[in-house]
Amino acid sequence: MRAYLIHVKPDMVDQWTALVKAELLPAVKKMGVPSLTTYRTEIGTANEFLVVMPFDKFALFDDETAMVKAIGSPEAAAALFGKLSKMEESSSNWITTRMDALGNDSAASTTAPLLISVRVRVSPGKMNDMEAFVKSDLAPAFKKAKAGLQVNIRSFGANPNDIVFSSPIAKFAEFDGPPPWIRALGQEAGTKMVQKMDAYGAIVEQVLRVRVPELSF
Repeated sequence: MRAYLIHVKPDMVDQWTALVKAELLPAVKKMGVPSLTTYRTEIGTANEFLVVMPFDKFALFDDETAMVKAIGSPEAAAALFGKLSKMEESSSNWITTRMDALGNDSAASTTAPLLISVRVRVSPGKMNDMEAFVKSDLAPAFKKAKAGLQVNIRSFGANPNDIVFSSPIAKFAEFDGPPPWIRALGQEAGTKMVQKMDAYGAIVEQVLRVRVPELSF
């Protein structure tokens, strides 16, 4: 998947959203992209949007004119991206690989109204240990708690030692109870599991995002 993180100017959020919906998304669809999901950060950095676009082959990016053709002309494309850039404070993008063998939620995370993501920076040389831990301890705990877990590892454009755990949330009320691993294992065993995970890496970010339906397909 390719992920885009965009920080929009505070006074331009409505205009940016309207422009993306009216002009950019139709062009992306016209290119033949099968799906795209946009999230707005609810708890974390303000005015931040994460756009996730799956792709099958890197060859998709060889045709640099595909977007231009979808928009209509080089002049129209330049005008659109010029308007968008003036509304944005910064943007970045990277490649992330979904590890379906480690999680239990290959699709629900893209349609859930809320998504909590925890990014862990794995210590050098510990990625294999972390993956084994997720498979033997963390994923079974989420499954026992009947909670979804999606696991992604970042690569090009980001720190390759970053692994991201995402879980779909139906409503904010779910945060009033204990987290999935505590529900599944109990307080003592759940705490020990987290301590075990700490031996392989450290949390660098915890974010709650809201799916934006009008900017997703």
